[in-house]
Amino acid sequence: MHPFVVVSPMNSDVHAAIHANRIAAAHRVLELNAHAATDEVGGWVLVDASTPEMPVFNQAMVAGQHEVDLTTPERWYADRGSPFRLVLRDDDDSTLIAAAMDAGYRIERMEPALFIELVNVVPALASDLDIREVSDAEERQEYGAVGWPRDGLEHIGVAIAERAHQLGFVMLLGRLGEDPVATSMAVLTGGLVGLYNVGVESEYRRRGLGAFITWAAVEAGRRRGATTAWAGATEMGHGVYEGLGFRPLFSYNVLVREKT
Repeated sequence: MHPFVVVSPMNSDVHAAIHANRIAAAHRVLELNAHAATDEVGGWVLVDASTPEMPVFNQAMVAGQHEVDLTTPERWYADRGSPFRLVLRDDDDSTLIAAAMDAGYRIERMEPALFIELVNVVPALASDLDIREVSDAEERQEYGAVGWPRDGLEHIGVAIAERAHQLGFVMLLGRLGEDPVATSMAVLTGGLVGLYNVGVESEYRRRGLGAFITWAAVEAGRRRGATTAWAGATEMGHGVYEGLGFRPLFSYNVLVREKT
């Protein structure tokens, strides 16, 4: 029996905007499989990409201020036969995180949410990377292949690119010469731009290309009216964002249920 938990109000306008942006961006995985689906049930946003090879895409998030029950996502994903992760904020969802851990979940990783106000911020960046906004199907194919192992999983990256195109997200593709080597994605919601799919091919890392392709997505958002940018930092990307002037606001906790 799981307790019901009342989720507290958002602690700032930026916080609320970041969470709404992440929920919007989560829909970019819904063309990965014909059985993919999303739903809003009982205060939850539930996303199932229906890709057994990448269960990390199946995420359950709280949608604002609601009374929520852990059984809701458990039943929804069980009915679909899919594993899932809870993605919860360490501040607004702290009581729910504690309840989930009492119910047998564990924290798999933490993803700091970092942001930067874009007023009078112009980093001095220089690179040989030629960055352009993705504009056609051929470029979406190139974009989707960057960063994926060449073992049959490239179709996932391409499907994400096609869905992102349908949703109006801006994709940036960086080339060195003729070779596509770096990607980023700008998701705009209101005056906020979220940065996603930031990646550099492994053999081209540690050359500063990550910062350059990251800032290209920021600039794509600023040209479209964004006044704030945010990113969810991986361990690899955290230093890049901090070096560009981003600062932490809160963290997302990704929780999985221990098998019994």
